[in-house]
Amino acid sequence: MVEKVTDSVQIAYALKCVHKGDVVPVSWATPLDTPLKHHLTFCVSDRDPALETWTGISGVIIGPIDLCVPASCTHLVSDQPRRDFGRALNLFFANNPEAHIAETVIVHPLARLGENVSIGHNSVIEEGVVIGNHTIVGHNTTILARTKIGSHCVIGSNTVLGSLGFGFEQDEAGEWVRLPHIGNVVIEDNVEIGSSTVVARGTIIETRLCRNSKIDDNVFIAHNVLVGENSVVIANAEVSGSVMIGKNCWIGPASTIIQGVRIGQNSLIGIGSVVIRDVEENEVVAGNPAKVLRRQEPR
Repeated sequence: MVEKVTDSVQIAYALKCVHKGDVVPVSWATPLDTPLKHHLTFCVSDRDPALETWTGISGVIIGPIDLCVPASCTHLVSDQPRRDFGRALNLFFANNPEAHIAETVIVHPLARLGENVSIGHNSVIEEGVVIGNHTIVGHNTTILARTKIGSHCVIGSNTVLGSLGFGFEQDEAGEWVRLPHIGNVVIEDNVEIGSSTVVARGTIIETRLCRNSKIDDNVFIAHNVLVGENSVVIANAEVSGSVMIGKNCWIGPASTIIQGVRIGQNSLIGIGSVVIRDVEENEVVAGNPAKVLRRQEPR
């Protein structure tokens, strides 16, 4: 770990936070329950017992305006401490290497790569693929023919985009015959897709992940799915064919959404849920089969 020295004033300025207390050098970040001198952390409530462990330690704590931080610490006032802590990590401590395409990458001559694209070792970029500017693709990832990826996207390692999908019908002899999927996958700008995730191409049309959606590790997204803007699909979720997910939705870990279901915008699907019918806007559902628990305010 290489420490990167900054100070509390620079962080406050970058985050547009009010700075309360002494100017403190900051060398790294730490969890709230691991107090270290000259480190950055965050806290959301005075009721967190770990806050007291910072007594006598010169640190920097991001927290709400009414947070009572120890006198030895500097307080950066934030109405969303966890978010601003993450922003500080990105701005001051994250390792952001220069764009690089590994020598072991296979790129088809008819693929088009934008500016400052990074691609990890042993990845394959097939014919007709388009990758936008400043997009990062991990190691051992396969992007199949005609997949379109926007700018400022992150694609994890061991992921497959544009897979053939799973569509079969029985013939006269009762044998399974594959239905070819000749559509594609379209990924808009600022989308992140985790590692070991598979996104299937559309049967005839497209599978689309809209702007600023976030897909976790070990997720399967089937043919013709639409994931709306700013929606999140979390680890081990399975989204079946032709599902439509609206804007600002939260699809919980290990949940399953059966084919053709519509998820209204600003809805939340609980952990491990099995969704077999449409979900209205602003609904919170959970269970197997998923049932409405409550409604929530639009975001």
